[in-house]
Amino acid sequence: MQVLYAIMAVLAIAASCNGLEENENEKLLNIEKSLANLTSQFCMSSGLFQVSLIRELLNEYKKAGHESNKKGIATLQRMETMLNTSIGAITERLNIIETDFKQDIDHLTRMVYSVQKNTQILLKHSNITNSKLNKLDDKADDTDYTPSTLLHSCEEVLQTSPNSTSGYYRLVDPTGHVRHVYCDMSNLCNKGGGWTRVSILNMEDSNEKCPIGLRLYDQNGGRACGRPVSSGGSCPGIKFPVHFKYSQVCGKVIGYQKGHPDATYLQGIMDGIRLTHGTSRSHIWSFLASSADTHASCPCAPSGKAPLSFVGLDYYCEAGRPNNGYDLNRLYTDDPLWDGKDCRSAEAHCCETHSLIPWFHKNIGYTTTDYIEMRFCFNGGTYDEDSPVAQYEIYVK
Repeated sequence: MQVLYAIMAVLAIAASCNGLEENENEKLLNIEKSLANLTSQFCMSSGLFQVSLIRELLNEYKKAGHESNKKGIATLQRMETMLNTSIGAITERLNIIETDFKQDIDHLTRMVYSVQKNTQILLKHSNITNSKLNKLDDKADDTDYTPSTLLHSCEEVLQTSPNSTSGYYRLVDPTGHVRHVYCDMSNLCNKGGGWTRVSILNMEDSNEKCPIGLRLYDQNGGRACGRPVSSGGSCPGIKFPVHFKYSQVCGKVIGYQKGHPDATYLQGIMDGIRLTHGTSRSHIWSFLASSADTHASCPCAPSGKAPLSFVGLDYYCEAGRPNNGYDLNRLYTDDPLWDGKDCRSAEAHCCETHSLIPWFHKNIGYTTTDYIEMRFCFNGGTYDEDSPVAQYEIYVK
């Protein structure tokens, strides 16, 4: 900065030199000669030394410059040349510093990128390692129990140890595989304990997600899982593998009415949810959605049609809408379906028929390992009707 201030001072003096006389002056000639000799030294000297040289030359100029306008201008031009040379050297050094700085920044950027990349690689290998360790841990746990020492069902666990509590147990399925199974030892469906849980869903938990193949409803304070968007009738479903032998099914399903389902069968379809087992889709239980409390289209309502023969009495039927007026886009969350509560008017008899509601129990009559399927069957599109589920629990033994 001191050098720049000196340059400004020299230029100011140069601007004022037009009024000088044009007489010869020996001192100015001496200054001119000395400037030429000092130019190289000036470029190599420190900033402070350069400033002191400029000050000395300016003092000489003040003493002699007024004697000769022409020589004064020449002297100033020499000084300007010397300063320009110095500025060029300074600029060159600044450019070198700037280049080195950019190179350092580029090098630092590459180092940061390399560290980030290596961190990602380490995290990836860490996850892989943890996954392998977990698998090894599972295998190690399994080796603690051989098929000869493990039991084959939750019911067998309870029979062997009557004081067993509900929780997870390691059991051997009919194929010899060791499985981690939740056993409910309480008196579910009034049929004693020893139930194997097949599946459970509770959409009141905000972290719960819908099973693959179902669509999330989230409105009016309720979260539920229903049919994918459909312009017409459809019957999509989800399957639950069982793995163990069973002859009884116990569970519950809670849902909501959406739009205007009518429960009664049309072309072999009853609006609602149907539980079946196996490839033959043998019927376990149906959960029918009616149109309104005051005008129930349920088979169990006073004016309802008889259920299909394969359904028999193994069904629940309710409506969530309190009157005949309806909104096709609304999810009626105030009165959940198939919970046995708020059964008014035309649907009252439907809730009185079954003492277990909201739970259901079905004795299949033979032993099987069939998967269980939950299907959402409606004769109209989703814009018109649906009954998404908010909760379900399914057990077998």
